Amino acid sequence: MRAALSGTELTERIDDSVANSVGNSDIINSNRWTLVAAQQRLAQAYEEGGVSRWSEQLAQEAEAEARVELARRTAAVQEFQHDAKK
Repeated sequence: MRAALSGTELTERIDDSVANSVGNSDIINSNRWTLVAAQQRLAQAYEEGGVSRWSEQLAQEAEAEARVELARRTAAVQEFQHDAKK
């Protein structure tokens, strides 16, 4: 039976997985990901390559959104832990 992962270990594994699986680093490395910009990139992808290109872009956008959300949650947890130590 495997031991349960700590929150930190799980976060690191998810972060590494997302970082390693995405080809468009400009989207992923930016905490400036927005729904509006994602919608524009998706529309452009569809115009350029149809459903196939759109689905590839959709996967990248989902991963980018997940990474930004993970960073936001990690920062919130760290802030909470910092405040709890006071």
